Amino acid sequence: MSTIASTPQTSRPATPARRVGLAVVAALVVNVATFFVAKAAGASFTGDMPYAVNVVGVAVASVVPIVIAVLVLSRIVRRWTRFQNTAAWLGLALALVSCASPFAVAADTATAIALALMHVFTGLAWFFAVRPRTA
Repeated sequence: MSTIASTPQTSRPATPARRVGLAVVAALVVNVATFFVAKAAGASFTGDMPYAVNVVGVAVASVVPIVIAVLVLSRIVRRWTRFQNTAAWLGLALALVSCASPFAVAADTATAIALALMHVFTGLAWFFAVRPRTA
């Protein structure tokens, strides 16, 4: 009879900081990949936009809103802990509603679709980063 020795699986708990970090990295990677795929598919990333849409702009627009919102939320939930779940849903709803804006400013449909997808990906990253976990 053979015995197979197994090493215990160590799993790090998903702390809030770890979840936010993973969400930021996921949003960054997926949005930058979306940018390059759309660019290869012919998206111009031009139009009446508030800043240049290039890989740096995509990276900044993917990371900064989540980081700032998490910092603000961390201050709010110190006082109103139940607000965290509401904030997760509100942020996701805002991202989904804002998907319409690229269609108003983009010069071509491929650009509008790519930018709208980036809004969805960032909203999902926000949602999964800040939604309270139940045990």
